[in-house]
Amino acid sequence: MEDDFDCDSDEYEQAVAAVEEEMENEMAGLQDEEEIETDGEGIITQFNPDHVITDPGLRIPIDQFSINIRSEVRRAFIDKGPTQPIGYNFPKTNKKRCFQKSWFKQHPWLEYSVEKDRAYCFHCYLFKHDRIDDKFGYDVFTTLGFNNWKNAYLALPKHDGKSITSVGQHMKISTIKE
Repeated sequence: MEDDFDCDSDEYEQAVAAVEEEMENEMAGLQDEEEIETDGEGIITQFNPDHVITDPGLRIPIDQFSINIRSEVRRAFIDKGPTQPIGYNFPKTNKKRCFQKSWFKQHPWLEYSVEKDRAYCFHCYLFKHDRIDDKFGYDVFTTLGFNNWKNAYLALPKHDGKSITSVGQHMKISTIKE
């Protein structure tokens, strides 16, 4: 074929460089279009429904929203509810372990990220307190995501009842929904 590039040729290198430059320009244009209004410290100061990202592994942390709009952001997430992809075929680890959809019924706060193959706590995402950040698995269930499927039967109930704010968080969500 005459139109094929020789991968070692200068013509090929120029074509690759042109495509990369075009992609960079498109990405820069997208970033300009999607300007997020922030203060000087990167805190989002204006609510946009596009900030309500369904996949918990891809969400903007709640503390990145200005205190003035957090209630609005929380309401938007609560209206959507926890992300629980029931019909999804959860990938198995090399030891044949995977997330179990039955855990959603046992732990209504539980969310699953299809993108990250990890579990998260809906309540902790919404009402996490920075001052107790490292206790009760907050980072595992909000930032890092939980994926120790072998020990989920121990960790999920522990997070369910041992978190000092789990009952309070459930009550906050019930109050906001009313």
